[in-house]
Amino acid sequence: MAFGMNALANKCCGGSPRKLIAGLWYLLIIMSFIYTLTTLFTFASKASAEGFSSLWSSLILAGISVGGTVTMRSFHSSLAIGLFVGAVVGASQLFFLLFLLYQGFANELRQELKPNGQEYFMSIFSLALSVSFIMFATILFFHRGDVLQEAKQTKELSVPTAPSQPTQF
Repeated sequence: MAFGMNALANKCCGGSPRKLIAGLWYLLIIMSFIYTLTTLFTFASKASAEGFSSLWSSLILAGISVGGTVTMRSFHSSLAIGLFVGAVVGASQLFFLLFLLYQGFANELRQELKPNGQEYFMSIFSLALSVSFIMFATILFFHRGDVLQEAKQTKELSVPTAPSQPTQF
C-alpha cells in the first residue's frame, strides 16, 4: 500500500509526500467551503431534520478545516497528527452516513412525487467528501513519518545553537 502512495507522490508532486498531503488538504478545504454554501440553501428551504444535519455537518467541517490547518502548519507531533487522522476518519464516516441519509430523503420525496434534485446533489457531494477524507487520512497515515521527519529537520535548522566558547565582554 505504501508503494502505491509513493508512486502517487512521485507522479503528482515530484516525489514529495508533504506536497501531496498539502494539495489534498487544500482540495478538501475547497470542497468543505462548497458544502457549506450548499448547506445555507438546504437549511433555509428544507425540514428541520435535514436542515439540522446539514448545518451540524458544516460546523464539523469548519472545525476540522481550522484544526487541520493549524495541525499541518504548526503542530508536527505524533500525537497531534494521530488526533488529526482520527478526526478525519470520523468525518469520513459521518459523511458516509449523511450520504445514506440524503438518499433516504430523496427516495421519500420521489415516492411523494416531489422534486428531489437537491437531496441527490447533497448525497453525492457527501459521498465525495467521505471518499476524499478517507483518501487523505490514508495518505497522511502512511506518510506521517515523512511529515514528522521533515518537521524535525526544519526545527533543527531554525533553532540557534549556543556558542561553544563563552563570550568575553
